[in-house]
Amino acid sequence: MISPGLCIDLETTLAGRIPDTVRPAGKKRFETRIIEIGAVLWHKPKTSFGCIVNPISSDIVLKTASDLSAHLRKIHQKPENTIDFWSRVLVKRKSVTHKMLGMGPAKWLRSSSQERMNDFVRWHNDPTLGPSFVSETTAMRQLKKFSEMHDIKVWFAHNGNSFDFKVLQGCAQRTKESLPEGLVYVDTLKVCRRAIPNLPSYSQPILYKSLFNTSYNAHVAIDDAHALARICAHVHAKTGLSVPKRTTRSQTKAQDSFAKREQVLAFAQRKSRSRTSAKKSMSLSFPSKRTLARKLAMALTFARRLK
Repeated sequence: MISPGLCIDLETTLAGRIPDTVRPAGKKRFETRIIEIGAVLWHKPKTSFGCIVNPISSDIVLKTASDLSAHLRKIHQKPENTIDFWSRVLVKRKSVTHKMLGMGPAKWLRSSSQERMNDFVRWHNDPTLGPSFVSETTAMRQLKKFSEMHDIKVWFAHNGNSFDFKVLQGCAQRTKESLPEGLVYVDTLKVCRRAIPNLPSYSQPILYKSLFNTSYNAHVAIDDAHALARICAHVHAKTGLSVPKRTTRSQTKAQDSFAKREQVLAFAQRKSRSRTSAKKSMSLSFPSKRTLARKLAMALTFARRLK
């Protein structure tokens, strides 16, 4: 059965390319900045934690939209793309109001990136005027406290091995905040592929639709976390699938080597089967010379008898 644990989802900035001289060795996603965290105990779905994050440090001086754009480039982000996605997350999460914006949220989304950058600068300089942001440091501390308060040792995330876990580890390193000790990270993308085979897609919104025949407010971290919690509960109830145990690096290498050997053997077997079937097909389509000669002799004998 799936262990009790915390389903986590992140919304982040859209990072640009970062030189290998800047990113620490082996720290993919290090430069990605968090703009929202959602976390839900799948076995107690009413117990959750969420916050929206301002990835721009409060000590950064911003006076204009150009300052904000320049700072985002400096920290290896794509300014316009980041602001557009950040704006959509805030609107979908209902974290911005007419009072903050001077217009309706939907109309605000239709304004230019530069105009919305001015609002982010205004909120940065006077946080009381904007959404209830916390810093990345505060967000990491609150997430750790929430996990430890509920004695959670397992964190789940969909495609977490490639994204969420790496982003959290990068944020922890950048902010000098530690993650809880002894954590087991479980990528539910792999769990679901094994537990619920033959689906057309394992993208979380599509997977959710396939399982429950309904949609949810995707790409809002807290809603994604609630959706993942429901998926985990479904897998737990229907399959009783166990969570993979933490493996050492040597075990992982051995597993990868074994998997590669299995793939090679499977390919060889498929190739052998295809050759055998091809031979059978040829034997059916093109009779041997001996068979043709025998049939021709029989036909000649039959013709003589008719005479």
